Amino acid sequence: MGSVTEQMCATVLVGIAVGEERMGVAVRDAGRGLDAERWAPTDAPAAAAVLLADLLREHDVARDRIAGAGAALSGDAQRRAHDAADLSAALGLDVRGDRALHAAALGEWSEGAARGAQLGVLVRLDDRIGVAIVNDGRIFSGAHGGAGELGHVLVDPAGALCRCGNRGCLETYVSSGALCEQLLRSHGPLGIEQVLALAAAGDRGCRRVLHDAGRHVGRALAGLCNAIDPDVVVLGGTLAVAGDVLLEPVRTAIAQHTVPGAAMRVEVITSALGERAELLGALALAASPPPPAYAGATGAATTRRREG
Repeated sequence: MGSVTEQMCATVLVGIAVGEERMGVAVRDAGRGLDAERWAPTDAPAAAAVLLADLLREHDVARDRIAGAGAALSGDAQRRAHDAADLSAALGLDVRGDRALHAAALGEWSEGAARGAQLGVLVRLDDRIGVAIVNDGRIFSGAHGGAGELGHVLVDPAGALCRCGNRGCLETYVSSGALCEQLLRSHGPLGIEQVLALAAAGDRGCRRVLHDAGRHVGRALAGLCNAIDPDVVVLGGTLAVAGDVLLEPVRTAIAQHTVPGAAMRVEVITSALGERAELLGALALAASPPPPAYAGATGAATTRRREG
């Protein structure tokens, strides 16, 4: 550990967002008003070290002023731990990693659409459907780290087989792949970007599947709103680009399926940060204390004795 003077001068935060096709690194020094970021078409840890070195050199920032580093990572817990260790080794820093969805939620809470909310929910609508819950700046992960699987809320018990092994999950109706599959008979093979572009141009079929998706998402979110009473629900991910054609049926379904007054208390909006949410959330991770450990973190079994 450095001297007291060195610790007082360590005010620089580093954020890293690792995607499937590109990586972003951000440096923030609030005292100097410095916010800088760079992106590269790679996910290699060595590339993060190069990006960071370039940013530090370009903005005349000494490495010993770095107070913390956070990373938004994909994959399961084991892969994220591995990737965080690789980044730590490549950068020579202690990198705190978390799920990309969690980082994105922290980004929206600290600097985006959920800023100022006490309890915010980010819904990621992509090939997979997930939710992250931020309560007063902290992610709610559940007892074993598995909270947020909105994509596996039941829509129809006789529906299509889901990747989780169950039938009729929300993800089988709403994911980007599911929407493209629904349009296969009428439109032929389409990518989700084509679906969104056609919907924006007024195509009735594409607008219909997005409307139906919004209705399904809204019904699932209504149950969540009844349970936790959030201030704001933020829609993010690829499908959120659809705008009102998706957003309005989400709002309508929440209004129809929540307890009286609940829909009036929750604001339902789209992401303000887009793909930058993960990178800005990684900066928030760098600045925040580590979360309390949960039982599933080490795989240790816990036994609770029932009272009475």
